[in-house]
Amino acid sequence: MTEVIAKIIVPAATRLAQSVIEFLWSKVIGDSISLADIHESLNHGLMQLLALQRDKDNEVLSDIIQKDPSEAYKLWKERVSNIEKQVAPLNKEYVEVGTKRRRIVRRKHLGKNINEALKDVIKLLEECPEKILVDYKLPERVIKETGVLSIAEYPTLLKAFQQILTLLQDENEGVKCVALHGQKGVGKTTIMQNLNNHFFDNDDKLFDMVIFIKVPSDEQIKDLPILQKIANRIKVDREDSEPADVVAGRIREVLENKRYLLILDGLRHTPNGIWEKLDISQHKKDSKVVITTHYPLAFNSKYVAGKVPLERLSPNEAWKMFRCIIGENLLPPIPIARQICERFCYRLPLLIGLIAKSFAYQESPPDWEGLLNECTPWPQLNGFEDLYSVLESGYKLLGDQRKQKCFLYASLYPANSKIYTNYFVECCIAQGFLGDVGASTNYSAMRSRCIHEVLRHLVNVSFLEGDQQMSYVKMNDFYRQFAFDISFKYWDLECSTYRADNEGHEKCSFRPESRQDARWISMVGSKKDCLPTNKNYWSLQTLLLQKNQKLVEIPPTYFDSMSNLLVLNLYGTKIRSLPSLSGLTRLKAFYLNRCSDLTIIPSQIQTLEHLEVFDVRDTGVNFVPCLESLRNYP
Repeated sequence: MTEVIAKIIVPAATRLAQSVIEFLWSKVIGDSISLADIHESLNHGLMQLLALQRDKDNEVLSDIIQKDPSEAYKLWKERVSNIEKQVAPLNKEYVEVGTKRRRIVRRKHLGKNINEALKDVIKLLEECPEKILVDYKLPERVIKETGVLSIAEYPTLLKAFQQILTLLQDENEGVKCVALHGQKGVGKTTIMQNLNNHFFDNDDKLFDMVIFIKVPSDEQIKDLPILQKIANRIKVDREDSEPADVVAGRIREVLENKRYLLILDGLRHTPNGIWEKLDISQHKKDSKVVITTHYPLAFNSKYVAGKVPLERLSPNEAWKMFRCIIGENLLPPIPIARQICERFCYRLPLLIGLIAKSFAYQESPPDWEGLLNECTPWPQLNGFEDLYSVLESGYKLLGDQRKQKCFLYASLYPANSKIYTNYFVECCIAQGFLGDVGASTNYSAMRSRCIHEVLRHLVNVSFLEGDQQMSYVKMNDFYRQFAFDISFKYWDLECSTYRADNEGHEKCSFRPESRQDARWISMVGSKKDCLPTNKNYWSLQTLLLQKNQKLVEIPPTYFDSMSNLLVLNLYGTKIRSLPSLSGLTRLKAFYLNRCSDLTIIPSQIQTLEHLEVFDVRDTGVNFVPCLESLRNYP
């Protein structure tokens, strides 16, 4: 027997000898095989199978930069994991009965189960895929930006665009970094979108790849989130826990033989860290970087060799853009329209787009004269606060409280992150923004209607961004800060919020004496292993804790004071069990999807009498709560 086992345990990287497979099959079909013999064969066969899997996994890990395990290999690994789980209880039962010959019936039944398991092990040894790695779908050379305003008719914008394009040409080999700088809202992003699309639309071989990154706007932002965005764009496999230097190394490896253009839109600090981590000065393909900023610290970096200032549009350009966006059919008498443009838009494309679209997409005819009479002009915009004051006019023009509340609610999510619309509307319905759900409500139809009527409008007027199918929406950094400004201004209403980003930086839209005043708390992607704590959360309605990989435990009485909580999201956390839910007497939407370590017992959920949405996809939960209130169970 020992000689046979020695033959079985061959190096896993070596193809299994046919004689080994034949030997294992002989144990399956043999008439006089003892229980001990077949049990031993099963475990050594499993040992060989797991060794084979480990070697294959090492092969995958050795080339993870732009390779991915094949679907066949993923399926094979899943089957290996399943058989390993099946063998464990068989081993336990063997210990219990294997040496007690008097339990003949039980021993016979156990032998049959071990025999079947051995068959599965042999099949998996035979069926390990030859090809375990496949190339990623290669990253696109350029990803086209959609819904971009053409700058061809606006000389101020076009001039800056052409200056940048000239600086990027081969004859300007000494210019590796260009900075477009100007005040917020002056059109820098619009120019970058046009620059990106120029390389998409034209068969221009100047760059092998164009990487357009919208930089997060947090004042304390570090290099790591920017590097992670770059890695995601070029489809570099990475772990969220990897430090900046490791991520940068993976990026350099992929881009080593490519001449690329890196666009960093909205940089709020010096680009030196990114530049040095990617070692752009020494890149042998002479790659280049364009940054946009309104911060002197950024555009005065020692690496910036070309500076392009951007001024506001001329009065005629601003008026032309206003008319183009709103459309001639909706344009009021010219004198009134010009006053609106001059008074509220300040010759800034950002404000021109907002004000014009706010009128263009109103359901009833806009009250142009009413707006002029209600508001006084801003003679000068000195900073963000003045800019936000102008934007507030557009916010009020939304009119519909459903749209206003959904806009503010979207600010709970990280800037420029995809918020899937089905999920988002479910949360808004639970909050009561979009109407009540009754016994006769067609929930799916209600959700679709709200996506079309509310979220689509917010996209149309630029408060949100979305794809053509409206499968997701996003809120950019600027509008997120504006939403936070609105929340702070009206902190005593139902939009008081507390947010902590993935670096742990906190922002409150309510008086700082007490976090318990918050109606909405967002710690999406937080890297903290602890939860916000207060003695009383009686006013809390939304608690977003998703994507926190460090969250593994919730205190037993944590939810006891949250009797008004309506939305609870624990998606993608590492919690293993739930605390008492008896305090969540009004909870309507509960998200536990991708909590892969979680175990729940049905009685815990049965107390949630008002639950409408219960998402447990990709968990071990295999029961449907018997609740009359349940409307959506994915």
